[in-house]
Amino acid sequence: MKNDFSYGVIPYRVVAGRREYLLVQHHAGHWAFPKGHADEGESPLETAKREMLEETGIAPDRAAEQPAFEEQYKFTKRSGKKVRKYVTYYLCEVATDAEVKVQPEEIADHFWGDADATRQRITFEEGRELFDEVEQYLDAPPQ
Repeated sequence: MKNDFSYGVIPYRVVAGRREYLLVQHHAGHWAFPKGHADEGESPLETAKREMLEETGIAPDRAAEQPAFEEQYKFTKRSGKKVRKYVTYYLCEVATDAEVKVQPEEIADHFWGDADATRQRITFEEGRELFDEVEQYLDAPPQ
């Protein structure tokens, strides 16, 4: 089984005191947070920021290395090859008026939604579990 590593951003904005999250729909049909593979010499955070900018047109200037949230799952490619996927995500609050410009080669659509709508739209259970962790973290009182 091949291991595959990707890095992404969980973008959110605060509108009227409530968080809204940005999801992208990949051409394969699934809804998830922006992510992608590292270019040679890139750090995980650099990769996540570049992928978000490429896929959404939003510069994630406020993305930070900590906390990082990790997702893991297995899938089989069309070729029959089995893959174990590891994705590390970083949080990033973006401007309320940030304009999404999707990368049409990779992204079919985008969606801003509150926590309930975001959780419902995320395609895979592993993504919903990751999202639940993010919500718990953001809802926790400051230490």
